[in-house]
Amino acid sequence: MSTMKLTILATSFLHAVVAVSATVLPEQPKLADGLYKSYLDDAGNEVTHFVPWDQLGNSTYVPTVQVLPSPTVNKRSILVKRKEGCHPNVNRPSSETDQANKCLIDSFSNDPIVTTANGYKRFSCVKGNSLSYICSYNRGPVLGPGSTTRKWKSDIKGSWDYVKRTLCGINRLGYAQVINGEGDVTAGYTYNGDKYCW
Repeated sequence: MSTMKLTILATSFLHAVVAVSATVLPEQPKLADGLYKSYLDDAGNEVTHFVPWDQLGNSTYVPTVQVLPSPTVNKRSILVKRKEGCHPNVNRPSSETDQANKCLIDSFSNDPIVTTANGYKRFSCVKGNSLSYICSYNRGPVLGPGSTTRKWKSDIKGSWDYVKRTLCGINRLGYAQVINGEGDVTAGYTYNGDKYCW
């Protein structure tokens, strides 16, 4: 092959690389590493309590509280009460999702995990670019049928394991319904910046 053809080929390749790098998708807003617990107040606002990763296990740390107004909550995601599925094109290292899953399940002192209609309904833990979550879809009233969910830690871990080993594959992101116990709950993991739960 002549030197001129090699020069043209190398120049074409360089232009292609520059074009691809110029079309990088915009950065998604990301959450800080740590534990998040959220509930909806009477006005429909989402109230979130946050504990940074380096304060997990510190019983004297007071969580940071953030309130997201209800119109913003309604626009966040159209996905409600999802059964199971895999992310179409995003993978995360299994080692990172495992850390996020462990952080989340270890944050619960009680087993089974009980959520009520007026309590936390969305739990997540972020580690790097991975986010592990549990979503409770219980509804009101505070007392009565449908107001409480009870799920064993082993069943939540079983859902994550099912996603990883059977449904999606080791590094592919996904979610599944938590079987056994009482109430509608999904558990899964996604990338930091994705939409999940309600």
